[in-house]
Amino acid sequence: MFERIVNEANDAVMVAEINPETGPGFRIIYTNAAFSRIFGYAADEVVGRSPRLLQGPETCADTIREISAVVHGGSSIRRRILNYNKAGRPVWVDVNIVPLPGFDGEIRRFAAIERDVTNEVRHEAQLEQLAYVDPLTKLANRRYFEQTLQRELSRAQRLHLPLSLAILDIDHFKQVNDRWGHPIGDRVIHGVAQSLLKSVRAYDCIARIGGEEFTVLLPGADLDAGKRVIDRVCADVRTTVKVELSETTVTVTCSAGLTARCGAADAGDKMILRADRALYMAKNAGRNRVAVFDSAEDDAGDSGPGPAWMANASATAQDIPVKVD
Repeated sequence: MFERIVNEANDAVMVAEINPETGPGFRIIYTNAAFSRIFGYAADEVVGRSPRLLQGPETCADTIREISAVVHGGSSIRRRILNYNKAGRPVWVDVNIVPLPGFDGEIRRFAAIERDVTNEVRHEAQLEQLAYVDPLTKLANRRYFEQTLQRELSRAQRLHLPLSLAILDIDHFKQVNDRWGHPIGDRVIHGVAQSLLKSVRAYDCIARIGGEEFTVLLPGADLDAGKRVIDRVCADVRTTVKVELSETTVTVTCSAGLTARCGAADAGDKMILRADRALYMAKNAGRNRVAVFDSAEDDAGDSGPGPAWMANASATAQDIPVKVD
């Protein structure tokens, strides 16, 4: 009766020998019907083999080592782990490992009760994506950017490394929406996002933090290096972002404000404030340019731009609200 109950269970059940006579490791001696349904193996295909046949390239080796150590120690353990079915497709399971002592008290076998949680893991991944990814551009969102800024700032302070931050804004974006509608505006935003991805370094962090506003976090870059990157970013937006319509082509420009980490006591919110002030200056100076806040000179005051603004940020083209070819 007990075997019938186990065989009718919805969870996969596998029983294995510990250090079998045939060699070191574990050897499967029993699987139930749910095991075959979840993993695609008939019982006679796995009995006598190692449970390692369920592991694959993304299976966590540390978790496997932990489970093995606990099993050999005669204790129970419950973990979530990635396995693979017979066809090679990933199967996430919550596995509960239970030692099975014999009549003499020696533990020579264990049972693994595995619940398929693949759909739950996928749902969790989708929720995480919604929490940290901008749905339109697939870039990081504000929440992820703020967490990354704090992490990179802590790292830069600990290792005494430079760190630059830029805030970019699409010039006169409201005119795009007003003239051609929000669907075209969305295409422009998406185009700018793709341009940013192609223009920065692989380890830079790009995020969309507002309607037409983006941030670029540049680990290891001081103001001079950051200025070169952001100049290139804005130039690429100007030359590559093109939305083709039946009657015209829509192109846009960007304004950017750039700052860098200053001192061990600097904070993420201060860097954001300085970059935002620099952006304000770039817009007031005519847009389509990069302004730099030299944080080493002045990091005080919240009332507006002060002497630390570097107004010599180069304007690279005429200020054209929406350029139409």
